[in-house]
Amino acid sequence: MLSLAEQREASREQLEIRPLQAAQYRLETGDFYLRMGQKNEAETLYQAVVSEFPEFEWGLLRWARYQAESGHVSEAEEYYRRIIQLDGKADPDAVESAKEDLKALKLRGKRG
Repeated sequence: MLSLAEQREASREQLEIRPLQAAQYRLETGDFYLRMGQKNEAETLYQAVVSEFPEFEWGLLRWARYQAESGHVSEAEEYYRRIIQLDGKADPDAVESAKEDLKALKLRGKRG
């Protein structure tokens, strides 16, 4: 049986997970809007997630990619770097994706 302190900690962890699940849902909804050509709606959702969860690596990654696709290269680079700085605290897959995307963005800039 869990002690009272352990129960409180488990409850606290559950409360932290739920908002991130909601953020993930908003990101997926933003992706849907983007596929449907509704860029303004996607932008609104991505911005809300980044604003509410400034260290949520997947939100930062979506926002960086959106910025890059919209031609806002310096903004995209800034957000990719923010994700890379979270290395050790963030999902390694997101950090690796940010590194790869940043490298590709720089290569495109040299060719263009």
